[in-house]
Amino acid sequence: MDANRKSPQHEGSADRRKGPRVSTRRGTGPRTLIGKGRSKYNALRHGLFAKTVVLSQEPDSEFVDLHCALQNDLKLEGTLQEILVEKLGVILWRYRRPLESEGGAVLKNIQEIQVEKNRSSIAQHHALALAEQECRAANYADGLFCA
Repeated sequence: MDANRKSPQHEGSADRRKGPRVSTRRGTGPRTLIGKGRSKYNALRHGLFAKTVVLSQEPDSEFVDLHCALQNDLKLEGTLQEILVEKLGVILWRYRRPLESEGGAVLKNIQEIQVEKNRSSIAQHHALALAEQECRAANYADGLFCA
């Protein structure tokens, strides 16, 4: 093989380098403050790993009540127990989120099933009413009258 000639496998690689550059940046995300604010909680599903303990849509007073109840029940004696009770309160607060979410999902599914049953019932009612109208029309055309 000639030293100046390229092998067939390397012929196309030079052409690829000369072609138009393809942008490696796909999505850049929101750029405005409004867009950033809107997409801020996109990844929040259950809140177990949220940076803040109490999320913006949760009432602060309920968390404070939980923390005070734990302190009163356990009758703390020292800093270590205070830290552990605070940690326990955070764990319990975060643990209830997926339970509430699961309960909400179950309730939503039940409601969707009820809506579907209602739609089915309404469709059956309409079908029966239409069949009755067609029967009356056919009987009227034949000279029969329905009561």
